[in-house]
Amino acid sequence: PDALIKYDAGQPVLYLLVSDHVGSIRLAIRASDGAIVQRIDYDAFGRLQLDTNPDFQPFGFAGGLHDRFTGLIRFGARDQDPNTGRWTAKDPIRWAGGQANLYAYVDGDPVNAVDPSGLEEIPSDVAGLIGERHGIAEAMGNLTEATASALPEVDPLEAAAAAPVVAGLLRKARSFRRNVENIERYASLVEARTAARVFCGIGDDAIDYVATMGPNMGRVVGRSSPDGLRGWRLDWDLEKGYHVNWWDQSGGRKRVDHLYGANLVEGKGWDDFMELLNHFPRL
Repeated sequence: PDALIKYDAGQPVLYLLVSDHVGSIRLAIRASDGAIVQRIDYDAFGRLQLDTNPDFQPFGFAGGLHDRFTGLIRFGARDQDPNTGRWTAKDPIRWAGGQANLYAYVDGDPVNAVDPSGLEEIPSDVAGLIGERHGIAEAMGNLTEATASALPEVDPLEAAAAAPVVAGLLRKARSFRRNVENIERYASLVEARTAARVFCGIGDDAIDYVATMGPNMGRVVGRSSPDGLRGWRLDWDLEKGYHVNWWDQSGGRKRVDHLYGANLVEGKGWDDFMELLNHFPRL
């Protein structure tokens, strides 16, 4: 989840939830004034290191549901014990899962993988993307959209004050030139995709973007506004390599009025690109 509404004296109060790259909620921010009401820290396997406001919200490590009585974290079909870094039950498909240890959580690599269903690990970069469609906690890029949707009278830049990362991206976007491919570089797919979301300006009504040409024709490769004027998509070519294309054609009908760019993912290649796309369906 990106936001949470709680009631105080009968009045709804909106809180924004900031998560890290594996979906762990790290901050809860009151949208009205930007005050941090909860800060949470975990070790690599989800053992709680800091919680400034226990029981404020139920979401725990990697987006799972935390049981404060047992200390376990529920991920779909199984519970994970952060103290041991293991599942409390065997893999339901036993040895068919390909792991030597049926109790191993994400094959011992919680930094680069997650298992939100308790049945299949996926790369953490993939989780960030699938989260847009299936409710896994996302990166900071949603904060501005969540605030603006719940409080439409708030200017987007003011809403972004609760999320400095997004505010910085919005400032950068103001310097982009129209009718020129604006190139940026990022260390991870999550960062590149989060920036693309902010640059193109899609909202909570975004829909799947399906490739209409090339080898991935018919496959979901990104997200766009319902009218298609704004959006982002995963791409790869010989010149730029693995990158996230984004566009904003809301400025006018002519190309000279359009904003667009490519966020390059450093250190990633064709194999990484195809591995990610294999997690998304063809329609």
